[in-house]
Amino acid sequence: MLCATILESSTSAILTRMAAASPKADLLEVRADAVAPGELDLGAILARRPRPVVFTCRPTREGGLWRGTEEERLALLRAAHDAGADWIDVEWDARIEVDPARVIVSRHDFEGALDIERVLASLRDRKARYQKLAVLVDDARAALALMARAAREARPTIAIAMGFPGVATRLMAERAGAPWTYAAAGDAAAPGQLALEKMSSLLAGRRVTRATRALGVLGRPVAHSRSPALMNAVFGTLGVDAVYSWLETQEPAAILAATRADPSWLGFSVTIPHKETAAKACDRLSAGARAVGAINTVARSGEEWVGHNTDALAVRSVLSRATRLEGMRADILGAGGAARAAAWALREAGAKVRVFDRTPERGKRLADDLGVEYAGPLASCRAQGPGVLVNATSVGMTPAEDASPVGPEAFGAETIALDLVYTPEKTRFLRLAEERVARTITGMEIFVAQARAQLELWLGKHVSQRVSDEWLAERARRAS
Repeated sequence: MLCATILESSTSAILTRMAAASPKADLLEVRADAVAPGELDLGAILARRPRPVVFTCRPTREGGLWRGTEEERLALLRAAHDAGADWIDVEWDARIEVDPARVIVSRHDFEGALDIERVLASLRDRKARYQKLAVLVDDARAALALMARAAREARPTIAIAMGFPGVATRLMAERAGAPWTYAAAGDAAAPGQLALEKMSSLLAGRRVTRATRALGVLGRPVAHSRSPALMNAVFGTLGVDAVYSWLETQEPAAILAATRADPSWLGFSVTIPHKETAAKACDRLSAGARAVGAINTVARSGEEWVGHNTDALAVRSVLSRATRLEGMRADILGAGGAARAAAWALREAGAKVRVFDRTPERGKRLADDLGVEYAGPLASCRAQGPGVLVNATSVGMTPAEDASPVGPEAFGAETIALDLVYTPEKTRFLRLAEERVARTITGMEIFVAQARAQLELWLGKHVSQRVSDEWLAERARRAS
């Protein structure tokens, strides 16, 4: 269930926000600590609530905005309870005598410095129906560990990992037994809290439960990825009981290790900079991934993680539709995981592959590994008649949208330019190509093709074939 947090400074603004949020929310959290002194009409709020209300008055020691005394704050909480608020949220160290069946006891750590076991013990000491802890994290690994720990508590626990690396705890909270999760109806109340509109769209009316299967995209940074929006749209449309989240991490191997024995985790997408390191953390690799030496997909096989490279499949498929690759010159910009996938795919299709990279050692290593040519730094790439030019760097990705790895001299009228960057869809690299009358292929085409292959690996071909490429592309564009 979705609880919409309302952080407004007046009763009239709260009432307006409650009415607007109610179509997408199951509950409404009213943050009384944000209301200006003398502006709170508790009776009006409770009388006109369109959904059950969680009444909260957060003190500054717990990250709140309350400006009065502690005695006044507790009196307000007690008044809300006595007036019929469905729930009141009471801090772990506050002393108030009310019906515990309508109490959520909470604790917040905005520095990520507290011992989780001690935090949980302090919550258990209080009588309440539910308990909630919110802890700042800097890696998705800590967020998943927090959810796993919360799932073992006897009392239903809402465990929130604050910050964007903790966003999975918001999308997947109920997998750990939480009664609901929070989203922002207006200003975010905590770091990493998603907007109600976005959370509602991602969940697409589905109810996450302990039985819901999980997937995610591993990367750092990873907020640019449209995979969560696309995959959750697929699941919602096709009635698949699964949820997909961003997983911003420096330690993909640790996340694979932590989820290996849990069959409810179906797999992962892998993006920069982990495509090579994640390959080493898999139990085994598909033949194509092994040849490439990099992965973009991890799929479950029993208790093993198998690495795949659907990027390579997508590049070959899309470019084969555009031109005859056998004997064609194909220049690859970059030497990371995406470049390896493109170089291998084009070499296998019979193209004459050259690699350009700003770091000679890295470029030469890729060339030696795959049996292709290292042709020099990015700036040395020049158009030389018919050929394919693939940008496999991250240059030009949001927010650096005005950048291109090469200048206009790299394109000719007989060039087919493919950018693996898909955020934005029309990059500066592609705009330069169009100015030189080159044919262009967007990263969105690759994104859709590799996403379809991922769905097949995770859920089976019978699922992936139920949606069209056009539908997948449109859903991905909506996430921009």
